Amino acid sequence: FARLRKEESGQDLVELVMVTPLLLMFVFGIIEFGSILDSQQAVSYLTREGANIASRGTPLDTVLAVTLRNGESIDLESHGGAVVSRMQVDGESTSIEEQVTSPGYSTSSRFGEEGDPVAAMENLTLADGASVYVVEIFYERPMITPIQNLISGSIPTVLYDRAVF
Repeated sequence: FARLRKEESGQDLVELVMVTPLLLMFVFGIIEFGSILDSQQAVSYLTREGANIASRGTPLDTVLAVTLRNGESIDLESHGGAVVSRMQVDGESTSIEEQVTSPGYSTSSRFGEEGDPVAAMENLTLADGASVYVVEIFYERPMITPIQNLISGSIPTVLYDRAVF
């Protein structure tokens, strides 16, 4: 009986079984976090590029098409959409003059619809008659690992970014 108590065969297996779930969660977390950072960088780049192109006088539908085409690396057309807006400053108020959205994507601009006043721009000091161009991107990031099932609500599934020029 004393010999069985001192025998340690199988201890390594028990330790491995206990530690493996924690290691897998850690590795999955690193993979998912890296994917989120990569996707957020791509979305941020696309919004800045689109707003820059729009501010140079390019028609909004062309800006939208270029933004969606440049978003092929993250498959933006299938997993999200974009909203391109031109806002006009009239005295103390700013309103959305023109707006185009991705075809087939139901989410609308966080600034409002065409013709709506934009309260978020009132704090900016803008010249009367100035035009402001905004590109917003909503990206429904696909999950790479099953960690979302374990930690529900902690990992964002929709990334959002906007650029104002």
